Amino acid sequence: MIDARDSRIGMMIGMAIGDAMGAPIEFTNAREPDDYVTTYLTGGAHNVSLGEFTDDTSMALAMADAFLEAKTFDPNLIMEKFLRWKNEGAYSPRGVMFDCGNTVFSALSRFEADKSNPFTGSTDAMSAGNGGLMRLAPAILAASNLDEAVHFAKESTRLTHGADEALFYSALLAEELWTQQASESMAHTKHSLDVARHEVMSGGYVKETYQAAWWAFQTTDSFEQCIIKAINRGHDTDTTGAVAGMIAGAMYGYTAIPKWMLDGLQWHDEITAVAVRLLNLAQSKNENSEKEYGAINSQLLRIQNPVAGKVYKIAGKRCLCINPLASYGGGSTPLWAVEGHSAQLTLHRPRTGYMRGKCISVEEGVLEFELSQDNLGWPDGGTRMRQISVEEIGRYDKHDS
Repeated sequence: MIDARDSRIGMMIGMAIGDAMGAPIEFTNAREPDDYVTTYLTGGAHNVSLGEFTDDTSMALAMADAFLEAKTFDPNLIMEKFLRWKNEGAYSPRGVMFDCGNTVFSALSRFEADKSNPFTGSTDAMSAGNGGLMRLAPAILAASNLDEAVHFAKESTRLTHGADEALFYSALLAEELWTQQASESMAHTKHSLDVARHEVMSGGYVKETYQAAWWAFQTTDSFEQCIIKAINRGHDTDTTGAVAGMIAGAMYGYTAIPKWMLDGLQWHDEITAVAVRLLNLAQSKNENSEKEYGAINSQLLRIQNPVAGKVYKIAGKRCLCINPLASYGGGSTPLWAVEGHSAQLTLHRPRTGYMRGKCISVEEGVLEFELSQDNLGWPDGGTRMRQISVEEIGRYDKHDS
């Protein structure tokens, strides 16, 4: 697995490259290999200039700007930034909004008319377009852990695309981009590797885009070949290219992208700088979390004879004593659940392996725990959010990541 920072920057730049390479051939039919487009072109339905990207990257840059300004996910601010793109041409090299899909345009128009609710995406199953999937990169880069990445991806999609299927594929892709690997449990959501090329669809339907992008990645062995194969399926080429670019960028990394693709992309330096700022934001959040936990833990260590099941308030956070003297690494120490902080736990009965998640809140003898998206190992299944009594817990260890 490549370095996470190289992966994240590759994801952001890969999105823009796929978008820009697909833009001149958008709405055209699929091509045969001997007629593949293999470089940046001009023209097409939107008369793009060489290396110019479309709404996919423009909306991603608008979203990134909102993350950087708010330092977290702020739905109203993201929608305001989207309106800047729609009405003023911000975040677009030509200074004019173009190639805006009907579902996105309708959602933005609804928000413009009534800003009381930023989540204006249609929930109609027939509106499960790819407009949320295409711009996911900033949601991943701004996140400090997997759960946050999935949450940001779904919520940012829901702003303009509220259909269940659109949310499903955004969450799935977010997990795969974060972990830098295809989900084994969701292998059935992708094409088989021997699928006939003409059966790979690449229209505006979110499922088609997801499948075409993964097919292009899984049947090639380089960033360049993945993008070329993706965009030459025709139709919604810029978005298929953008999603394939995120996948290939995440898996191969920025340093594996050919120089000609980097040099030919408009706003390359600006997009790279945004990616770095988002990564620094995520790192800062992690560092702040570590500092907060460290300060709390130093005070917890001073508590004499803590009582199992009792809640102690430290620096404004509620902390639950899991065990006053647990065996640990050859010694013993109290185990604590601190609200708002990630952890890994095992159950005492039935005995389980570690399950990761976050302590959401604590009460006397009980904590509310949210299991990670990729770690739903509860013996009886059920929901991600669980209430657990102290008596059920075998181990409980801090696990911020």
